[in-house]
Amino acid sequence: MKRGILFFAFLGIFSCSNNPYGEFPEGDVLLTYMGSDPKTLDPIRVGDTSSNGIASNIHDTPYEYHYLRRPLELIPSMAVSMPILSRRVYKNQQYSAFRFSIKKNLRYMDDVCFSEGRGREIKIDDLILSIKRAADTSLNPFGYPLLSGKVLGFDEYSASIEKKKAELQKNPDHHISELFQDDIPGVRKLDDYTLELLLTEDYPQIIYFFSLTISSPTAAECLDYYNGKNGRPLYDRHPASSGAYYLDEWHANYRIVLKRNPNYRKDDFYPSEGNPGDEKLGLLDLKGRSLPIMDEFRFQIIQTG
Repeated sequence: MKRGILFFAFLGIFSCSNNPYGEFPEGDVLLTYMGSDPKTLDPIRVGDTSSNGIASNIHDTPYEYHYLRRPLELIPSMAVSMPILSRRVYKNQQYSAFRFSIKKNLRYMDDVCFSEGRGREIKIDDLILSIKRAADTSLNPFGYPLLSGKVLGFDEYSASIEKKKAELQKNPDHHISELFQDDIPGVRKLDDYTLELLLTEDYPQIIYFFSLTISSPTAAECLDYYNGKNGRPLYDRHPASSGAYYLDEWHANYRIVLKRNPNYRKDDFYPSEGNPGDEKLGLLDLKGRSLPIMDEFRFQIIQTG
């Protein structure tokens, strides 16, 4: 997107730009602003508007909201289909079960934290790690209330984290992901792409957890690599991207740049249908268009208060 203003002065023609930050970048680029820096880009900690505005573009989720349908409707995103609700017996007790599978061949954006710098395939273990991290109350996880008292063994797991954290800190070279190696009884990996939760009560609303940024996959190797040591940023400043964009720049109190993730899934399209009247309003002009549409977002940080 390029624009300019031409001024004619005296005998010469001078070409000027209304962009105060230098030349306009190539491609379809949106220049906009934010009133403050995000608090975090670590998905399980995202709970404020500024953080979610950026994080929701760099993290994918199992489910998402249809862009146009009203009332709001959830549809699969990373997930293969809508979840299956059933009953399961575990240790002679019956529980509500919530099961879904994610698509194969979903990949993270390339990053030095991965082997040979190439983004690997996203597996169900990455979503399970996010659920486990939501139990670590020291992180102030936004999704904790959605899981506490609902997922079998979640609260007990949460209580055990502090003890294990104290043990791990005795070894200064420990990896952060080691804190989450124990299992939660109600969080079951059925295969590399399928997750089943055992719930202590009928709670179909748990699907909303998996529509929020807090449920986005977390790569253990990236969590360990971006630990703030040896000049590396913390994970909340450089998370692994699973979404439509990746974080290219973040200069605190100045600018954030997101660029199109070339590893993003190829099955995301602008809706071909919506509510009555949407086509007349032009809301379906992009129907069937592959997403994302923009190549780049540039957010200028302009303090407003």
